[in-house]
Parts: sequence; C-alpha cells; structure tokens
Amino acid sequence: MKKIILISILCCILGVTVSGQDYWEIIDVPDTIQIKSMATNNQNHIFLGTGGNNMFGGIYRSVDNCNTWEYLKFAYLGVYKIYVNEYNHLFTGWIGDMYKSIDNGDNWSLKFSGISNICCIKSYPNGLMFANSGTPTYMNIMRSLDYGDNWEEVMIFFGNVEEPNDIAILNQDTIYAGTTNWFDGGGVYRSIDGGDSWDHIGMYNFHVLSLELNSQGDLFVGTYGHNTQYWLSGVYVLYNGDDEFTQLYTTLVNDMTINSDDDLYVATDYGVLESLDNGQTFNYINDGLFTGNVDDLAIDSAGYLYASSYNPCNMAKSIEPTITGINKIKKPDFKLSAFPNPFSDKTTIKFELPINYKNTVLKIYNITGKPIRQFNITGKKSQQWDGRDNNGNLVKKGIYFYNINYGNISSKLNKILFIN
Repeated sequence: MKKIILISILCCILGVTVSGQDYWEIIDVPDTIQIKSMATNNQNHIFLGTGGNNMFGGIYRSVDNCNTWEYLKFAYLGVYKIYVNEYNHLFTGWIGDMYKSIDNGDNWSLKFSGISNICCIKSYPNGLMFANSGTPTYMNIMRSLDYGDNWEEVMIFFGNVEEPNDIAILNQDTIYAGTTNWFDGGGVYRSIDGGDSWDHIGMYNFHVLSLELNSQGDLFVGTYGHNTQYWLSGVYVLYNGDDEFTQLYTTLVNDMTINSDDDLYVATDYGVLESLDNGQTFNYINDGLFTGNVDDLAIDSAGYLYASSYNPCNMAKSIEPTITGINKIKKPDFKLSAFPNPFSDKTTIKFELPINYKNTVLKIYNITGKPIRQFNITGKKSQQWDGRDNNGNLVKKGIYFYNINYGNISSKLNKILFIN
C-alpha cells in the first residue's frame, strides 16, 4: 500500500497520469518523414505537412483512419504548415510559396510567392483569412478577403527579429497575433478593425507559440519561455472582457487546441495536458503516448485528438473521442431570475451557481446577440443593471437577453424586457 501511495505522489509531481487504460494509440507513419504540421477535414481525412530526415518531405494524406498513407505533392520540401478551412480547402506553405487545393489535396494552385516560413494560416467564415510570412528584411502578417486566393500585407515586423507564430480570429473585427522576439519585445497583438491596425496588448518578452479561442471569446496563450524570466513560461488566458492576462499553468508550450466542448489540450515538452474546466485545472494524459516532447496537436470532426513530434518523428491518436461526455462536467440547472421584469429604471438579476469559479461573468445581449454589457460577478449572488451599456450609455427600450458564463459552461439565454 505504501508503494502504491508513493508511486501516485511521484506521478502527480512528474505530471504523469495514473490509469489502468491507455489514452493513446501509436500511429505508424512513413519512416522517411518528420511531421511539422497536422490538419483534418470534416470527413476525418488526416493530412501531414512534413520535412525529411532522408531528404524527402511533402504532404501525406490518410482517408482510412491513419491505417495507410499516400504521398500527394511537394517532395524534398519542408512543409511548415498545412491548414483546412471550413470548406475543406487545403492551404500549405514553406520557404517561398503558398498553395491552395480545393479537391482534397489532389491538385494545388500557387496563391502567393516570394515569402518564407509560413507557420500559421487561419480562416473565418465569409472568406476572411490571415497568415504569417517573411522576407530577408522583415516578417509580416497577411490578410485575404476571398478565401485565400489573393493576399495583402497588413502588419510588418522590421528587422527580421520578431516572428509571428500564431493567429486567432474571434470575429470579422477582432483578431489576435502571437509573436516571439528573441531580443526585446514580442507577445500578443490585437486588431479590432479587421486587421487594418494592430496594438500590443500584453505578454511582452514572452515567446508566444500558440493562441486558441473558446466559444466564450476567452483567449488562451501558450508560451515557450521568456526573454529574462524563463520560469514564467506556460499557459495564460485573457478572459473575454478583461484587460489582464492570467497564468494558468507553468510548463513549456509548443501547441494548443480546443474541441467543440471547449476542452483545452496543450502540447508540451513533457506530454499533453488536458483541461476540462476552462483552464482552472490541468492533468497530463500521457498513458500510451510516445515519450519526449509533443510538437503539434489536431482534433478531427469526430473529436479524436492527434499528437505528433518532429524529431524524432512520432504520431499518436486518442483511443476515444474527446467529445463523448465521459468524465466531463455536466451542465447544471442554473437558477436565474430578474426583478422587476419588465423595468424602466433598473432590475436585479439573481443567480445561483453550483460552483464558485474564478472569473464568473454576467453578459447582457441585444436582440441581435451582440454583447452590450458585462459584469464580473465572481462570489456574488445578484447584480443590478441600470440599462446602460459598457460605455455608460442608456440602451434603447426593447428585448434583451442575459446569461452567466463560468468555466466552460454557460447558462441558457433568458429574456429581459427593458422599457425606457
């Protein structure tokens, strides 16, 4: 018994999950490649962007759950990024070019040339896309308004010392970019005008490698070191509506991904972390995983999680989908009420939550679903609203909605009738 307890304590310290069943199964891949990027489409086809340890790389595809792989194109090239948008269009880039495929990777067309080291491509519905690129004298961020057919430069990092590593798109207006500057600077930038202008909003001197947004608009930031305080590396979050980043976990982050249930997965030098409660707690899910660092993560439309490493090349797939609901927090019944309702001066919204989470938020929306007012209600049981928006302006009379957000859980929308 003492030995079992000791092993459990050591596993907790080392970040190892104690389990009687493996979480992962190892996937066989061609032994002449090194995986640099993974992507999946809505048919659960898996695509690998690879380099080559035997002078052979390019793009590989599996249409049978990773049982077999077929080589597609771009031999002898290091494919830094492969990406699939919502229309199953594939994008890829390496030193010099960006290509697009609209037929599942069978044929490719050149969309931009003369750039280098594309390591991020992201899209948003209605044609909006962003990518990072570079030239010998500077690195930049590019934007496309037509599903990646044409690109324009929207942000420049002069001197080739600050490298944009990842991009996250909240909506048509709000876009985030994470960068690394090995000398002084870097961090997180934000645009609130669709990419026309950018402001640095935090994480100065951090090496930001990954950005992810959940359905509530919370921005998760994965960092791999700091220019002067390396121990500050780890997972951070900027909760929607806040202006300060909060550290959630200390580790060396290579990549992150979020599934449709808002569960967060983090690739680290020590395996894969999982958080089922919006970053409040993390656990390593390393049972059955290859040893060493994990460089890249991907989730397919069925919820299966994929992990890979570059050198040595390894790949693994979760045995069960991550969105089955097993061991997940069940959505509780919220007790919400507003009185008076309707009201003309002010109303009091009362709520009862089963758990006291940090950063519990009350949001009020207009009839179009746009949030107009937000309150931090952590530790509270009620909140008054005087009919004003976040700028202090009285809103028009009409129907409004409100909900409570905490962890990765949100209440159902409830009507409030406001009469001026």
